[in-house]
Amino acid sequence: ITLHHVIGALTGVANPSELISEYDISAGLSNDDTISHDQARLAMLVLFKSLKQAGWQRYISLSDPRLNGKDAWNYASKEFYELDPDYVYTLDEWMRLKDGSRWILQANGIYLTITVRRDQTKMDTSKPGAYFVSYKFISEKEYYAPYFKDDDLKKSAINAARWVSLYPGIKKQMNQIREKTEAELKAQGITIDESYQDPALVSKN
Repeated sequence: ITLHHVIGALTGVANPSELISEYDISAGLSNDDTISHDQARLAMLVLFKSLKQAGWQRYISLSDPRLNGKDAWNYASKEFYELDPDYVYTLDEWMRLKDGSRWILQANGIYLTITVRRDQTKMDTSKPGAYFVSYKFISEKEYYAPYFKDDDLKKSAINAARWVSLYPGIKKQMNQIREKTEAELKAQGITIDESYQDPALVSKN
């Protein structure tokens, strides 16, 4: 994929002998310091479309409910929740997104978190706004490491075979939290996307 209007990039490695485990890229949405709010909205929609065409798929955290579109937007207004990149926001919905709203996508064992922040003093839709976008690419092992209780799994030398063997138990625990939340939302008449499946691990050993 190609990211435009990049301001800076940081690269993370667990130790000098390992592959890159993390990229943090900071960017704007135009070459100028400001952009109209509707242009910013459209720019993000184009970005999500290009990511999807490149093979990136939406990711929903293991313990979070599987919500799409407007339901995801509503839930994110109340909870810390990753939004649906396939949803076409109206300008009103775009302006009502929380500062720091995020989307998570994954492809081939890489997880991408996109976070949008904006200058809260420039929120008048009749005037330009100022946007800042961060892209965090992280390897599968590093993404899931915080889920584990074993401290050694969070260190640089992660034992992949052991990590893979422990993952199903962690996934089951997190999915149980998801199931409880989804049952509560169903009782409120909210649709759950039961077709969504957590991505299979790419790591094998």
